[in-house]
Amino acid sequence: ESGHGTHVAGTIAGTGDGLNTYDGVAPQSLLYALKVFGANGSTSEEVVIAALEYSADPNQDGDLSDHLDVVNLSLGAAYGSPKDVYNTAIRNLALGGTLVVVAAGNSGNKPNIVASPGGADEGLCVAASVDGMDHNWKFPAVTFTLPDTTVLQAQATEGSLTKPIAELGDDSKTSSGELVYIGLANQDLNEEQKSALKGKVALIDRGLVTFAEKLKRAESAGAMGVVMVNNKKDEGPIGMDGDVKVTIPGIMITQTLGNQIKEALKKGSVRIEFKTNQFIETPEVIDSVAGFSSRGPRFEDSIIKPEIAAPGVKIISAKMGGGDQGVAFSGTSMAAPQLAGVMALMKQ
Repeated sequence: ESGHGTHVAGTIAGTGDGLNTYDGVAPQSLLYALKVFGANGSTSEEVVIAALEYSADPNQDGDLSDHLDVVNLSLGAAYGSPKDVYNTAIRNLALGGTLVVVAAGNSGNKPNIVASPGGADEGLCVAASVDGMDHNWKFPAVTFTLPDTTVLQAQATEGSLTKPIAELGDDSKTSSGELVYIGLANQDLNEEQKSALKGKVALIDRGLVTFAEKLKRAESAGAMGVVMVNNKKDEGPIGMDGDVKVTIPGIMITQTLGNQIKEALKKGSVRIEFKTNQFIETPEVIDSVAGFSSRGPRFEDSIIKPEIAAPGVKIISAKMGGGDQGVAFSGTSMAAPQLAGVMALMKQ
């Protein structure tokens, strides 16, 4: 009940408006929705295999000529073994003429961790890649102006907690401000910090408490925005997510950039421009394997799984309960239905 299945179905066979959403890969294919997940997204081998058996004989009359052409499995558990019972079920389904397409899993670049049932011999296992749509390689930029007038760029990495930068006004009062460093903000701010923050942008270190607590403290003090400094040296910025919402913009920056800004603050004022017409472009990521994607090979015998990659980063498809609205999801769950649609066209 999180919209995962709706999104996957839209990628295979959806009909989009060509502006906010797009047609699926095989929009004239006939969908059979076989629900194997509970409300919280968990399942078991028995339930999935029951769905595979249904796929071999949908009307259960013993005549297998009406078997489904393609089955998409956007699911799995890490370290899939060639001895899984899934292997037998998928082999038997394939012998009956059904092609099974399976997500490789989202365990990242670790060896021998392809998901089960992605390791099944007769399944087509799919990794996730980055496609060439602008939102995957052209990123809105913020700028920092240091006391010596040096201007630094950073990707505007936003999350769900803050006001979107795109909704800010174009005047400097709402889109830019002077930075004030307040440390971890893991406790209520003192009067001096509150006074210094009013109308300024809070520079805060990540850690100890939730993003929501830090953002709320800055907002309550009258800050007009937040810049969060990552506390992990080798990690890029992440989106600040949680169960609350603040009315001010906020981004995360790397620890390296944060340290540079803190040093600059010792010499004078540092300003951030949240809303710019600048972009950070990284065309080198196009057609690369997504960082989260499992790459195999298969556990135990190192057979090459996955065999192929398909777009799986920020894929726009149907939003559950959203009418004609779309939503962007990432994962090998989004890559597998791309190939399921391709296979449906090949079958046709």
